[in-house]
Amino acid sequence: MHISIIIVHHSQNFGGAERNLLSIMEQLKKWNIPCYFVGKNPRGQNYENFKKYSTEIILTRFPEKWKIKTWSAYFSFKNIINRLIKKETGRTIILAGDVYTFWSCQLFYKKATVYCLWQNSFDFKQTAHVLKRKYLNYVSVKNTKLVASESLIKKIKKEAHRYGIQYKTLNPCLREEFFEKKFSKEDRRRKLGWEKDERIAIVVARICPEKGQFWLAKEFVKNKIISEKWKLIFVGHKLCNEEYSRIESLQHPHIFLLNQQNNIADYGKAADLIICPGWASESFGMAQVEACICQTPILLTKVGVIDQLYSSEYKGLIPYNDKEKIISLWEYYTKNEEALKKLKDSLPYKEFYKKFCLEKWQEDLKAILTDA
Repeated sequence: MHISIIIVHHSQNFGGAERNLLSIMEQLKKWNIPCYFVGKNPRGQNYENFKKYSTEIILTRFPEKWKIKTWSAYFSFKNIINRLIKKETGRTIILAGDVYTFWSCQLFYKKATVYCLWQNSFDFKQTAHVLKRKYLNYVSVKNTKLVASESLIKKIKKEAHRYGIQYKTLNPCLREEFFEKKFSKEDRRRKLGWEKDERIAIVVARICPEKGQFWLAKEFVKNKIISEKWKLIFVGHKLCNEEYSRIESLQHPHIFLLNQQNNIADYGKAADLIICPGWASESFGMAQVEACICQTPILLTKVGVIDQLYSSEYKGLIPYNDKEKIISLWEYYTKNEEALKKLKDSLPYKEFYKKFCLEKWQEDLKAILTDA
């Protein structure tokens, strides 16, 4: 049977959730499945990224959460989705990129199969209660279908059963370049313009307070043992101007802000250390998974579902309320090169490969499309 996909996403940023959406769109194009992207105008290069894999890209405003405050936005959104459903014969599947767009997409549950690509577990109960009160008197919680990673499913399983919510497992997909081994670390360093002997630490995340970048930059400047021997590079879009400016104001010669999130595999595989200092609940933790597949040692705070991905035996795992330990560990590994090598060797690469390899992800995605 003919299938068409409508991906709806409200965010203009380009983080882990957006990279995951882009992977789905790229795969659908390879399978010759029509895929339409409906969303706000993605910033900068992101628009070209989404356009590249879309049958059609439609930019629009969204009704605000479950309360429609802007009726013009509501009618515009409704007309767009109805047009796309009528455009294709056969079955239509709507994949809402996050919970905010899911509330709007649920209006079309009688005309299409609507899935929420669930990114976060911390607000699941609140969302379930909202859905149970019925969204705009159209949709009950029984119409709710979630697609989430294996780790998130473990967290929400009990609540999902309680509310009668259907769910399917789809781990985030890592792009092919993360598994590619044709280029050496030295090749990638030359490509990025890095010197062979430079010690490079990177943070891959959009620039915002909850990711902890300014705190890390400030502590980096304070600690002479680290800052004299390392360069610290922030690979991420400027989501918060204030946070970005605060880091810039430090004016340290070994701190660099790239304001982009392209070529992440090159940065990850070329770096000597990856740091994830965030203290707010991660939606999933794409950067933490990517670091492992890059086989680059990582220091990371235990937020979101990270504790289900990395075992407590991994020495780089830090309680989220003890982020100061990042600096003490970083200093330790600066002084002890052999310990840093052991940290790299202890990465759960084989387990991650089984969970996140392209072949496994393709099978899971096909199952969702077939069962919808």
